[in-house]
Amino acid sequence: MKTSKVLLSSITLLASFSAMAADLFPTGSTYYIPDGTSVVGFTVGTGAEGTTTKMILEGGSTFTSTSDSRLGYSPNMGGTTTFLIQGDGNTFNIAGATLYLGMGGDNKPTYTGAAEFIVTGSNNTVNIGSYVQGKTNGGSTLFSITGSNNTYQHMGFRGNFRIGWGGDSIAGSNTAYFKGDGAGASERVYINLTGTPGNLNAQVPGFEVAGAATNAVTNKATLDGNVTLRRDTDNAPVTAISINADTKTAYGTSIFEIKNSGNIVKAAALTAGNNTQVQGSSATFRVAGSGSDISVGALNIVGSAGTKSSDIRGGVLEFDFNSDDISTVNVTSVAFTGILILDFTEFTGSTGTYDLITSTSDNWSTVWTTFGWNNETQTASSDRILIKTKDGLDTTVELNYSNGTLSAVYTAVPEPSTYAAIFGALALALAIYRRRK
Repeated sequence: MKTSKVLLSSITLLASFSAMAADLFPTGSTYYIPDGTSVVGFTVGTGAEGTTTKMILEGGSTFTSTSDSRLGYSPNMGGTTTFLIQGDGNTFNIAGATLYLGMGGDNKPTYTGAAEFIVTGSNNTVNIGSYVQGKTNGGSTLFSITGSNNTYQHMGFRGNFRIGWGGDSIAGSNTAYFKGDGAGASERVYINLTGTPGNLNAQVPGFEVAGAATNAVTNKATLDGNVTLRRDTDNAPVTAISINADTKTAYGTSIFEIKNSGNIVKAAALTAGNNTQVQGSSATFRVAGSGSDISVGALNIVGSAGTKSSDIRGGVLEFDFNSDDISTVNVTSVAFTGILILDFTEFTGSTGTYDLITSTSDNWSTVWTTFGWNNETQTASSDRILIKTKDGLDTTVELNYSNGTLSAVYTAVPEPSTYAAIFGALALALAIYRRRK
């Protein structure tokens, strides 16, 4: 569908955005937002299927909304709405209110289509009082920040940075994606979850990947390299990372993933799963690749009754060896009633010992009980452990615990053909040696 490109004046934008509860923002066009635009809330619908609506902030511009604002505010529609911040030095402000992405509000509870909030480029700042993503009924949402020195500042006006709308989401997907251009301070992406004194809920916010009302919903957050997650510029830890930790949400697939190198993640606690989750519902904390600094304080992986590696219900701790090493999770304590997954299907390393978790506590009795271990070394026979290896490659993996550190001992066993080649080479060398004598 052909879309029109519109450059609106501040006056026109103010008139269009102000009617938040009445007329939705016109769909089917691309709007360039003038520098200095300030509005009292805004709504942007998705329009019918095939309709594309874009709002673009660029060129070192500033945009401010002083009231709750919504992207993808449409019942039973199928279009795509995108708010794009690109280039260098832009500022997006909703510091005293909430940004809702892909949801209808109290009187419009269903949503289809796609809603996107995307930040690219460098030196951009997004100040939001509170953020909620995804009251969906078959649609999708994407919140993405990539580039260099781009910062998301969450002021805690109404609590957590939240992906998914829990019990009100019945189908679809909600994704948050972060990736910095490099490991240097001026190349990273920053997620600052800062509490403001006197905020609505009087709390310091955390990072939440919610559950759902059915298993047809997937909520996922990925830190894909060179991302810093912290409370503020003082590098203090966020209060908590929660992955469907609410016992009111027994359904859905929820994932928090720290992937590749250069990530710095600091949290006072991380909880994955709750004890009400049903068959087919999982809450996964995944570490993929190596080279990230991860400190989560109290680590709590909560499985529901009956959970096992062939029938997951609740919390999962997964280590994905997609390179030649794995990042270690540093904790102060461990509570574990869920599932442990070690995935070596893309592993490029060699035989060795790889530290998974390092704890300041040397008492992991709950872990031994969960895994059914008789001692501190075993070969993953427990139904709470799933180990994946490359097809056709004969390997063994042992888990070893010593002095507060849980490690995976990986051994690659040569194939019979490899042994035959070795013995053949030895036989040939012996024959040559004998002839020379």
